[in-house]
Amino acid sequence: MRILWYNTFMVKKEEYDALILENIELKKHIKLLTEAIQIMRQNQFGRSSEKSVVSDDGQLLQLNLFNEAEIENASQIPEPEFEQITYKRKKKKGKRELDFAGLPVEQIIHELPDSERICPKCGKPMKVCGHDVLRRELTVIPAQYKNRTPLAIRFAHRRLSEP
Repeated sequence: MRILWYNTFMVKKEEYDALILENIELKKHIKLLTEAIQIMRQNQFGRSSEKSVVSDDGQLLQLNLFNEAEIENASQIPEPEFEQITYKRKKKKGKRELDFAGLPVEQIIHELPDSERICPKCGKPMKVCGHDVLRRELTVIPAQYKNRTPLAIRFAHRRLSEP
């Protein structure tokens, strides 16, 4: 039995040879797996619409760019004639008002709290003097439509709003 010193490890000759063979086999296995990954990536991410022809020595051959049969068939079929129809559709005006016209209206009133209804100039309470429509919302409830109109209540002091 012969013992060899390789890189400061004591290893028997038979074990060393077995490790070398195992290393060679693992390298072959890694190469096969790497090629399989490349083929899978090519199949998944590579060009699928352009098929190419590979020769025996691995070179890509130029594809036949012209198909004579298609060219001959295409020349025999007459081109269809198209009529050009031109007209303008008239756009309806005020369609949104018409859409909201037949729907029930649910008003959402946004009022100021009592503490904010005081006039900043004189300190007296303000009275309601009208409202503003903020927006119109179309609320869809299955099998039911409502026209919601949020309103903002305006406040003013009586003396300041009178002429």
